[in-house]
Amino acid sequence: MKVKAIFSVSSSIGKRPSMQDTHAYVEALGKHKYSFLGVYDGHGGTVFAELAAQKIHRSVETYLNSSTKPLEAVKKAFIDLDSEICRLGVKGGTTASVVLLRNDALLVA
Repeated sequence: MKVKAIFSVSSSIGKRPSMQDTHAYVEALGKHKYSFLGVYDGHGGTVFAELAAQKIHRSVETYLNSSTKPLEAVKKAFIDLDSEICRLGVKGGTTASVVLLRNDALLVA
């Protein structure tokens, strides 16, 4: 069964003076055409949420295109970003929730 991903995004600042959350969506990621959605909640500013939104799906795509299994690709992408953030030595971070969808297969991390 083929499933087409349909999504919408809504955000609310809440009590903070600025938005620290962001997202990324790619309709056809990698040679196997996964739908990708990532939601990132910045901690201590927007820098790391924006970095995650720019890099995680690209890293997942690289791993998927090299025949890495989807769950491993997402794990490795998270580890890669975490390592990069640690090397920067700057206080802050981000949470990440990622969905990969292809046909009737769904991965949520």
